[in-house]
Formats: sequence, structure tokens, C-alpha cells
Amino acid sequence: MSDDQRLPDPIDAVGRLLPGEGLVLRHRSGPERRRLALALRPICRRLKVFLIVAADPRLAMEVSAEGIHLSETDMRRPAKSLYWARQYGMFVTAAAHNEAAVRRAKAAQVHGILISPIYATRSHPKQPGLGILRFTTMTRSAALPAYGLGGIDQTNLMRLRQTGVAGIAGIGAIVNMD
Repeated sequence: MSDDQRLPDPIDAVGRLLPGEGLVLRHRSGPERRRLALALRPICRRLKVFLIVAADPRLAMEVSAEGIHLSETDMRRPAKSLYWARQYGMFVTAAAHNEAAVRRAKAAQVHGILISPIYATRSHPKQPGLGILRFTTMTRSAALPAYGLGGIDQTNLMRLRQTGVAGIAGIGAIVNMD
């Protein structure tokens, strides 16, 4: 996942992704996000990496992204974004930080869900992590591909193998599950 602060230029990072992996472009600044999306599109195609644009279905359609990512706030009123994503054959992922958000994503029939934060993170020092048991419960109740995010490192990565998680996401760093 890109981020204005921690991964301001995701172009280098996308080059380290493997075919079939993806980048969620989360930059908030409209002009910068558009510039990056246009620059990333041909790179992602060449590398066979999915480009997912966060919270901006119009930009996702403009650059022919494979998907859109909706925040918990976006998921409170997802109809318009879901409509356009489905019209253009894009997949949709949603963020979830609690059980209610998992239920909303499941009801909206998104294709995947990013559940976070599993562990405490430096980016949100006052927000406790979900912990492995709560994360596992949320992952299994989602009944759709769930991806973990937040505080994952090589030390705690192996604990995720038995949770039912489809994969992991990171901001600014790439953690290999092998």
C-alpha cells in the first residue's frame, strides 16, 4: 500500500512485487495521486502486478486499474463505487478495523477485505492491535479473502499462517511469507 508519508513514491516499491501481487494507491493528494496512477499503470502491466486505486473510482476507471479499495468510511455508502467498479469489471477491496466493518464488507459482496491493525504499529501508536485471536475470528467470519495489515514483521509473520488469511499487506515495506 502506498502512503503520502511512509511511501511517497511507490514506483520503486512496485518493482519489488511479484506477478500476481498488487499495489493499493492510497495517496490523498488528488494531483499527486493521478500523476502516480498514470506513471504506475504501464509499470504494473509490464510486471503483471495489480493496480488498485483507493477511494477514487473515477481515477481507477481512467487508468484502467484492476480494482478499487474502499475505506471503512467509504463502505458506509458504497453503492456508487461498487456500481462503477462492477460496470468496469474491477474487483473491490474494503478496509475493516472491527467486526461491524467485516459484516458491512461481506454484505456489500466485495472481493477481498484488509483487516487491520493486527499488531501495534508505529503509524498509530495509540491504537492497540487486534491481536491474533480477534484477527483470526474476523478473518474466518468474513467468508471472503482476507488480508492482514499492521505491525507485521518477520518475527510475527509465522503466527498468521493458521489464521485463514489469504495474504498480507504492508505500507512502505515488503514482507515475504516464504
